Amino acid sequence: MINRYEKIKNRTTGQATLEFAMAIPLVIIIILAASQVGFLVYSRMLVQHASREAVRILSTTNDNILAVNTARSICGSDSEISIEPREASQRSLGDMVSVSVSRPAAGLEKILGKILDRDLAIRAYSFMRMEVE
Repeated sequence: MINRYEKIKNRTTGQATLEFAMAIPLVIIIILAASQVGFLVYSRMLVQHASREAVRILSTTNDNILAVNTARSICGSDSEISIEPREASQRSLGDMVSVSVSRPAAGLEKILGKILDRDLAIRAYSFMRMEVE
């Protein structure tokens, strides 16, 4: 009887190790997915912040170059910045001015863009009234 019990006991000794080995890849994938979601939220907030700062500077100074340099310093030199109306002479006190900031995809979003065969980017738009001539 003891011999039979020892055989059964020996067959179950590696069960916890096997369960751990099967579960750890899933845990790692969940952690990586959560970090990628956090990175996307961070990137979105960064682009939105760059857009808001650029339109604030543009509305208070009417200086395109300063607004573009500020946006690029916040979200990187690979970002695209668009200002409407484009020329400072076309803007006057009280007019609406808009700044669009676009940043190319990075991380998991870049891989997803290649799979979908699309150029994915993070974009933000901000509007403000001109406070100076």
